[in-house]
Amino acid sequence: MIPFFLSIIKFACCLLFFGSSFVRAEVPPFYKMIAKEQSVPEALLYSIALQESGYSFYGKRKPWPWTLNICGKGIYLDSKKEAEEFLREAVQVGCSVDVGLFQIHWQTHHNNFSSFSQALDPIYNMRVGAHILFTQYQKSHDWFLATGHYHSPNNKARASNYRDSVYKILAKVIQ
Repeated sequence: MIPFFLSIIKFACCLLFFGSSFVRAEVPPFYKMIAKEQSVPEALLYSIALQESGYSFYGKRKPWPWTLNICGKGIYLDSKKEAEEFLREAVQVGCSVDVGLFQIHWQTHHNNFSSFSQALDPIYNMRVGAHILFTQYQKSHDWFLATGHYHSPNNKARASNYRDSVYKILAKVIQ
């Protein structure tokens, strides 16, 4: 638990530099459940979902389960069925695809799913995202570093930019 507190200190430094424009967010129950199950900080898990698939509904930003990023273009679809069709088509033509609430990279992590449907199941996608985050934490024993590596494990600059964005969101989730 001490490494998480050190991450919060690092995060506070980032907040002083970057500021924040997000409205306070409450961690929903399913995120709390999965965070506990997967041994990751609940507010951090929810902040990653907001970063990855956040969409504004009536002035509030919420993670959206039918989000895909196909060949670098993010799209928010209306239903799981529609998202499955887009995902299937994108994979068939060889596009790079990130899937669901946690934007799980299909080409890297498809073995974690038995089907396109399972990849788009919000709870299952959340579990895989939490597992990826925890795996990165096990490598560094630092939630701050693990957050950047969740997105870009092999690119320090991209990992740093991503981490800063997530920690801006985290500031509002934990206040």
